[in-house]
Amino acid sequence: SGPYIYSTLTSGLGNVPITALDVENSNGERIYFAKRGYASLSIENSLYTSSNGGASWQQANAGLPRNLYPAYIEMNQEDPDQVWVVFSGFDDENKIFGSTNSGSTWINMTYNLPNVPVNCIVYQEDKTKVLYIGTDMGVFYLLPKTTSWVPYNDELPNVIVSELEIDYTDTSLVAATFG
Repeated sequence: SGPYIYSTLTSGLGNVPITALDVENSNGERIYFAKRGYASLSIENSLYTSSNGGASWQQANAGLPRNLYPAYIEMNQEDPDQVWVVFSGFDDENKIFGSTNSGSTWINMTYNLPNVPVNCIVYQEDKTKVLYIGTDMGVFYLLPKTTSWVPYNDELPNVIVSELEIDYTDTSLVAATFG
């Protein structure tokens, strides 16, 4: 399905780069991807989803900012209809959005985040269900059923975090940084 997905993603959906992608691990059926926009060319960013491995696509833009850079997509692998997308840029009201219905509707989860770019997100798929984000000012986390992001920078300098991964074997959060 690799070449089929690639040709589908690159034809008919706008000739702009894909900036974020997540695929359902268990069977590859649910896929999300975002394409960046170019304000200078009057091209808005867009987000698409497929529930059939890329055979057909639906836009999932309703309620998302269309002029910010979609930096990362993370789906709940246990419930692929639950998904989050983060935006990199300086817009204090539009950093992270979540959906429980495959992107049909979105909830703004920016809450109390500082006005810095959000570069990545990871969902802890165990009993804790914590969201972690990497920003230009380190790492923050959000506990389930709360609305306050908490800095998580113990012994981490104030650096740009470009990637986060959870190591379930060592029970640790791994951050890739610049600097």
